[in-house]
Amino acid sequence: MTRCAVRDRGYETCADCAEFPCHRFEGWDQGDSFVSHLRSISNLHAIREQGIEAFATQQQGRIALLRAMLDEFDEGRSKSYCCVAAALLPLVELEDCLAQARHEVREGEVAADDRKSRAAALHKQLDAVAERLGVSLKLRAVRKERSG
Repeated sequence: MTRCAVRDRGYETCADCAEFPCHRFEGWDQGDSFVSHLRSISNLHAIREQGIEAFATQQQGRIALLRAMLDEFDEGRSKSYCCVAAALLPLVELEDCLAQARHEVREGEVAADDRKSRAAALHKQLDAVAERLGVSLKLRAVRKERSG
């Protein structure tokens, strides 16, 4: 494979290149590991359309929402799930899910002192959005072929 020309051409990201998306991205979004590649290409398109500063601001919003989800709703087993949701679901949907889960806690629909119930409330919201959008929030390990 040829060397990536982004730095050689003085670009900050692949989104800056006239050849984007090039052959280097073939199959890129077909599999993922813990750090998902599923949104990489769409993220680069967003950078191209909005600019890197606006995209970075949105990513900071994702980070803040992820921190809130983990601080308020993690029962000790939700970190990976919340990370995947924060990476794959639209920002406005994440905001709505967190607001709805918080509402359920405030209204007493979910026991405020029971982290497991709070986690289930958030998961219910995120799962509904993921299903509606056709997004899987399960981690998928990339299968590597064995040699020899």
